Amino acid sequence: MNNGTDILFEVLGICLVLFFIIVLFVKYIANVYMPFVDDRDYIRMEIMRSHGSERIHWQHELTRLYLGKIPFVGKHMAKNYMRRRK
Repeated sequence: MNNGTDILFEVLGICLVLFFIIVLFVKYIANVYMPFVDDRDYIRMEIMRSHGSERIHWQHELTRLYLGKIPFVGKHMAKNYMRRRK
């Protein structure tokens, strides 16, 4: 009987850990990935409708969006952006 309850607690523990992993994954999708996809789609739409120097601007913005998702590059870009704004 003791082995049965031990196995039950192990299975419940594994289920609880899996549940928390799934919750964290959904939270990541909702908070990080979906805004990125929305911004990417907006910039792509602007690239399709624009011409000339405006198109170059939006292509630059798309590059910045992609590079901003790389952790160390994103922090470096933010620091340089704030330095240029002063």
